[in-house]
Amino acid sequence: MGEVQSQTGGGLSPLRFMVQKYNEVIDRVVEGILVPYGTRIAFLTYAFVFSYYGFLKVQALFSGLSTPVRGEVHAVVTILGLPELGISLTAVMVFIGVYELTIGLLFLLQKIRAIFFLFLGHQFVTLATLVIARSAYFQEPFLLGTVPWLFDAFAAYILKNTIFIGGFLVLAAVELGQGSPEAATAKSAKMESAVSTD
Repeated sequence: MGEVQSQTGGGLSPLRFMVQKYNEVIDRVVEGILVPYGTRIAFLTYAFVFSYYGFLKVQALFSGLSTPVRGEVHAVVTILGLPELGISLTAVMVFIGVYELTIGLLFLLQKIRAIFFLFLGHQFVTLATLVIARSAYFQEPFLLGTVPWLFDAFAAYILKNTIFIGGFLVLAAVELGQGSPEAATAKSAKMESAVSTD
């Protein structure tokens, strides 16, 4: 019995012992990888996503291949009446592609201040398409006749950008606020302990 107790941490139940060991592993991963490299990993993942999607939009000019979002962008371009203004779907796709490639490059270079409003502007326009092209992205019936709620796969694809926004705001807070993940984490822990003692 004493051997079991020593293996499980001196009297801890097996479940508590497993939870304790699990938490220790998480702490080692956070301290060994995420604290020193977390923001670099975040910059690289954002750089990859924006560069790849930007490339997909621009490559159509040279390869003749379609891009995954061409139909959805066409719906927005048509609703806004851009063809009547002489702005073609191809021009819009190239503009979006170059814009995204620029954001991707800035993420790769870790230029958070330069990216800040470019990124948030991109996300605002992306989410605004859900309102502009509501009939193209949501399925009827609408709640109370006007409120869309049952979205299609592309609307779900757009809504996942809320995760991008949340992650970017954390990255910006760490990079521009405290200057290091350790400082941001310490400040957060201090605030939590102050709240719990009140």
